[in-house]
Amino acid sequence: MKNFAVIHVKINLIICKMKKTFNIKGMHCSSCAKLVESELEDKVKKIQVDAVKGIAIVEFDERKISEKEICNIIVNLGYTCS
Repeated sequence: MKNFAVIHVKINLIICKMKKTFNIKGMHCSSCAKLVESELEDKVKKIQVDAVKGIAIVEFDERKISEKEICNIIVNLGYTCS
């Protein structure tokens, strides 16, 4: 009977996780914040939008979506983004 060696290969995935605060102008209420959140929530890992401060704190995988793409989505909703 032959001896068989089992080789275990461990694969480490590199996660390209970014966290960025985007400045958004033109939001006036919590409905504006919810609109931005709902438009991005399935494209990013985490998003928090504050209409009063005019910011969105976004955690995202830059292999799936870029900062520019996030800003473009916000601009297409009628706000400015930087």
